[in-house]
Amino acid sequence: MSLTVHDAAGRPVTAGDTIGGTTSGNHPTTLVGPVIRVNLDRVKVRVTNRPVCEGHRPGNGDEIWITARRIFRLHHAAERTWKGFRSPEGRVWTLAARTHKPLYESPMVQARYDAYTLRSMYGGLIEPVWETSEAARFPGELRAVAWEHAAHRLANLPQDYELDPGRGEAVQLLRDLAARARKTGA
Repeated sequence: MSLTVHDAAGRPVTAGDTIGGTTSGNHPTTLVGPVIRVNLDRVKVRVTNRPVCEGHRPGNGDEIWITARRIFRLHHAAERTWKGFRSPEGRVWTLAARTHKPLYESPMVQARYDAYTLRSMYGGLIEPVWETSEAARFPGELRAVAWEHAAHRLANLPQDYELDPGRGEAVQLLRDLAARARKTGA
């Protein structure tokens, strides 16, 4: 069974998507981060937009449940990926292990730290590190490959005398679209 949660705009939200949402309770706050887990009517988000370390509000690295009616999708999982947190001196802390609390590690550091300890070490000044995917960097190339694939499939269909004249034009049109998409600034 596949769980599907939709944001306030009706778009499906899956694990890995970057969402924004508002928590409920006595101290509501707006959070942004990648979706870790999808449930029936809520999603678990790893917070990436809280630069301060406060006792009653979630900070960077905390994992918070947000109901579906309070979320909106910012980036699809294929567009960018969360890699970890960067400390003020430039060290990148990535997720090392999932126990009852997620632990973060960095090269050349012997210990692993939970999010609260990591925020405390740097006074709350840890920033998220995102990696943009190749598909998001080159949307024209992605479209060109899709159009070439469609042209190839259309050209390889079994022969049909009624459709062959239009098929050749459609294949040529798809190949022209692919060539235009590869040009810079298309």
